[in-house]
Amino acid sequence: MKISLYSLLKIAISKKELIGELLQTVPLEDILEATQSLWDVPVVNATCGHGGLTVGVNEEGVITNLNWPNPSYHDHVNFYSTGDPRPLYNKGVFTGVIVQEGDKRNVCWLKKPHWRISQRYLSTRGNVISTKYWNEEQEIEIITTDSVHPEYDIFSRKIRVSKNIRDRELSFVFYNNFAPTTFHLPRLPSVTDALMDEEGDFGTIYLEEYDVLLHFMPTEPENAKKRFMKYIEESKGKFEINKLEEVLGEGVYLATGLSTRSREHQVGLDGKDIQELEEKMFVDPYFEVSRRELPGNNWALGQTVGALVSPPIREVSFYITVGENISKALRTLKDAKRIGSENVEKASDDAWNTILERIRIPEFRDEKMRDMMHRAIIFLLTSRDRVSGCIVGTTATQSPYRQDWPRDGFFFTLFLEEIGLHEIAEKRSLWLSSLQREDGTWDSFYYADGVEAGFIWKFQLDTNGFAAASLWLPYTYTKNIEYLKMVYPALKKSADFLTAWRDPETGKPKEAYVDDVYEKTQDIQGAVAVYLALEGAISAAEVLGREKDAEGWKERVEELKRVILYNYTEKGPYGEQYPASRGGKYLLWLTDIVPKEDERIQNMLKVIQRRLEQMIERKVDSFMYPQEDILALMHGWNLENEEKRRKIKRYIDWLIYELPKPGLLHYGERILVRNGKYVHGTGYPHLWSSVETALILLTYVRPLKYLKRMWKQPSRKA
Repeated sequence: MKISLYSLLKIAISKKELIGELLQTVPLEDILEATQSLWDVPVVNATCGHGGLTVGVNEEGVITNLNWPNPSYHDHVNFYSTGDPRPLYNKGVFTGVIVQEGDKRNVCWLKKPHWRISQRYLSTRGNVISTKYWNEEQEIEIITTDSVHPEYDIFSRKIRVSKNIRDRELSFVFYNNFAPTTFHLPRLPSVTDALMDEEGDFGTIYLEEYDVLLHFMPTEPENAKKRFMKYIEESKGKFEINKLEEVLGEGVYLATGLSTRSREHQVGLDGKDIQELEEKMFVDPYFEVSRRELPGNNWALGQTVGALVSPPIREVSFYITVGENISKALRTLKDAKRIGSENVEKASDDAWNTILERIRIPEFRDEKMRDMMHRAIIFLLTSRDRVSGCIVGTTATQSPYRQDWPRDGFFFTLFLEEIGLHEIAEKRSLWLSSLQREDGTWDSFYYADGVEAGFIWKFQLDTNGFAAASLWLPYTYTKNIEYLKMVYPALKKSADFLTAWRDPETGKPKEAYVDDVYEKTQDIQGAVAVYLALEGAISAAEVLGREKDAEGWKERVEELKRVILYNYTEKGPYGEQYPASRGGKYLLWLTDIVPKEDERIQNMLKVIQRRLEQMIERKVDSFMYPQEDILALMHGWNLENEEKRRKIKRYIDWLIYELPKPGLLHYGERILVRNGKYVHGTGYPHLWSSVETALILLTYVRPLKYLKRMWKQPSRKA
């Protein structure tokens, strides 16, 4: 009997078991089918944050994830994947307009199909999100701007009526469906955040003195619940902050409030309409607000929701703050109201401008190239945990990608070094080196606190090769000998392990998982990654006077060169070629093992070019990583040839003008082609794709420092 991935993850959560062990009992095709339905349509369209508090909104402006204390964990919003079987009507944090016409009260939630909606970043040099809504029937236009303060844990949403043609009285309702949580399970990555929403959430209270809704999850919920119920009886619902902190203790506390005092409020139970409740006071405000004035209940425990309604107003701001205790959340909310939404946005813009001004990037003649470069930098730093230095693959929670993947991290480190952010690159590499296992290996991906998150692949060969190579990478730019001394023990351990990971019959690396494939292989990608790791380790040993360490590594590198030269080719449509896979492309642009003039390389490039043309002509159902194809062509072709150079420029124009989402400039990991249009799927917004695009733009203008030994073209200006 088939079991859905949804059901499987629910079992894993309830039993606190490792997902990897449970997956062994489920047929592979069932896993793939369930994975596709659960992850393929993104739930985040744009994102803002400061390396701690990180917020994602969907194309309707609904807040679908709010990550704190870092981009990796935890997500505190009750929102499901679009492939999830449960209803979404009241999930997330969102806004509605109350249109008052005489005695008639009409609530228009800012969602499709009633509103025509567009979204963009206000500036290509910042991450303030602007969403515009137009309601044809009501003749109302609303504009919202979302931002996170660069220093405080403050999310601000400013909402403004830009058109009210019939000049009616308008108020706003701010609806909150949070699911605060304090735990994440090893090897059960962030896709389970949506499933853990039912395990999260503890309660919500309204604090009249502060005009604040406070959603919370104590660190010790069982004990806190007993104390809280006793306190409710004693206090008769009149809350005193010091006593509340004593009752609830530390945990996660989300405070929400308006820039003006609310005229209505309600705390209720998630999805419970009045006819479903014995105690009517706990009605979900989602239902009640459209019928009459909210009843004003002040507390609820369990899966809770809340709403605040503004007085009639043309402009108002809504704030979310978060802290580990009540005082911190309330203090930060007070700061938010003092600062104001316009100044939150200004502080955010100023902070990003300061960062961008000190980064070394070329003077692009093409403004779109410059904009794409800025967006990649901002997205990368938004995705970086400011405490540990780890960098997550996406700030969204839909796919299990909101962790640091060492494979991706190699390219992030390369980009950081190329634009001069050396300290950030070194900090991530030092963090990664500290996570190495005793046997010299790394997991496939990690939470920001270093907890292993690889739910199927506890060991991937290419991941380990790229992890080790990324430790060597910063030294090639900075010549920081102290840094190299700190990472060398991990680099040596990895090199020893990878040298021993050898098939005695073929000389290839032994079978292993590679590139998230569900079956073990001896793929060329694993061999190239091992080569890069050993080359880095040998160079590090020579710098540190540890040549004896490298004797075995050198022998293995020479053997790998021979194996890669002769044992990984295959028959293709144009003759003998290297695989036109990620591994074949990495072979070309990350190593100099095979000369680019080699016929087998050129045949591979013909396949890559044909596939890229099919993507551009929309003759495929879906595709992934076109950036790798363009990089391969850039490194394999002679760009002094005018025709080749024009083709590369055409591919770059397609990549930056046609493929990313307009106004946002993000990519999905998988791009779907539907009715002749590109639709961004899994992993959107996908950091790796943005960084690879930026590396293409840098390479187009001048050679990457790391690759100069292979890149012979003269410097050019875009």
